[in-house]
Amino acid sequence: MRAKIHRTAVTDSDLGYRGSTAIDKTLLEKAGMSPYGRGAIYNITNGERFTTYATTGPKDSGISCINGARGPQGKEGRSRRHR
Repeated sequence: MRAKIHRTAVTDSDLGYRGSTAIDKTLLEKAGMSPYGRGAIYNITNGERFTTYATTGPKDSGISCINGARGPQGKEGRSRRHR
């Protein structure tokens, strides 16, 4: 494992987007992660685990958006759509 972002909250999900995870650009840089790098998602609330890739979200936005069919599995409660 090259980098780790631990205990971040999923802020959004977008079911209409093909699978990936959009992460705030600042957070990606601080973690030493590269866009389109493979990553594992572990949901400590419900035990869901899956592999996807990271895309760059808007800088300093705080976004952590799981896209595609896995969106609902990474978030508790209400889901918002982010574009």
